[in-house]
Amino acid sequence: MKLASRKAVSYSIGVVLMVALAISVIVLAIATSQKWWKGQSQFSQMDTSDSRVYMDQKGNCKLTIAVRNSGTTVLKIARIAIETKLPGSQLWVVFNAPTVQLTDGTLGELVSSNPQRAYLQGQELFVESAQTASLNFLISAEKGSKYFEIGKRYMCTVYAGGEVTLFSISVEATGK
Repeated sequence: MKLASRKAVSYSIGVVLMVALAISVIVLAIATSQKWWKGQSQFSQMDTSDSRVYMDQKGNCKLTIAVRNSGTTVLKIARIAIETKLPGSQLWVVFNAPTVQLTDGTLGELVSSNPQRAYLQGQELFVESAQTASLNFLISAEKGSKYFEIGKRYMCTVYAGGEVTLFSISVEATGK
C-alpha cells in the first residue's frame, strides 16, 4: 500500500469516529432534555424507625407513626394498618384531608417541619424527599388497653404507591 492511500484510510476512520461521536452527543443531549432516563434514578425509601406507642399504666396511649422519606421520589401513602393484641384485628389510619384518624374514630394530627412538603391531599399522605411526617394519636385508656400491651411489638403495614412496607412498632411505658 502506498503512503497516500494509508493516509486516506486513516482520514476516513477519523471522519467515521467524529461522526459517531457527534451522533452520540446529540442523542445524549436529546435524552437529557426529554428526561428519558428520569425514571432510572428515582426510587422510594421509607424510614419508620422513630414510630412508637407510649402507654401509661392506666392504658392511655400516644401512638406516633413517623415516616421519613429517604428516597428521591414523593411517597404517596394510601393506607397504614396497625396490628393490635386482639387476634386478627387491625387499626387502620384513614386519610381524608384535612383530617387523619383511626378506624375507631380517634382523631390524629399530622406534624411536619415543612407542611408544604409533607401534607394530606384527598385520601393520601404525601411526603417529599428528605421530609418527615409524624402522625400522632392520643388513644383513651378504654381503647388503648384493648389494642396494646406494654413491652410488646406489633406489625404495621404501609401501602404506598403500589408498594407494601412492613415494620414493627414497640409499646413503651411512660412511667405515669
